[in-house]
Amino acid sequence: MGVNEVEYWVPECVRAWLGSLGFRLPLGDMEPWNRSWDRWMRALGDFYDYRDTDGVGRVYEVHRRSIHPAMRVCREWGSLLLNDRTQVACDDQACTNWLAAWMARTGFLASAQECVVRAFGLGTGAWALWVDAGSREVRVRRYDARMVVPLTWDEEGVAECAFVTRAFWRGRAVDQVQLHLKGSGGASFSPSESS
Repeated sequence: MGVNEVEYWVPECVRAWLGSLGFRLPLGDMEPWNRSWDRWMRALGDFYDYRDTDGVGRVYEVHRRSIHPAMRVCREWGSLLLNDRTQVACDDQACTNWLAAWMARTGFLASAQECVVRAFGLGTGAWALWVDAGSREVRVRRYDARMVVPLTWDEEGVAECAFVTRAFWRGRAVDQVQLHLKGSGGASFSPSESS
């Protein structure tokens, strides 16, 4: 995600739908902070765009150019944690070889690094598995705080979560919601199924 990317936040229709399923959403508590941190990362706000007055009293608009200091710090953390020297290893060498081939094939590390960058900047990030039916490949999608909706949580962490993204279906923008819910025995289930 680029520095000046168009903002996408969980829309009201999705919030209402999740509420109708019985979930209390923590977005009202966290979103103002996430929005503030997002503006810091993108170098937006009164510090960067303001009005000033010259010596004869004329008011003019000022846009302060920036090297995006908050984003630079986040990118540095991403490159420290995940870079070309990052290795993923298992006790079984065959498993390590499979993971290395999968990560190379899917471009996971580049995407993972961007997830870490956004998580450091916005306070939350997540990866979620999905299956690309066309290629029959397991993929990992990245989500940042703007797209992550905790549904069930306690002091140990988040147990159930919704991921909300903008998708395009036949040229039309739609909101895509992916629910990760626990069923009996830890199995996932759809909210339309009876529990």
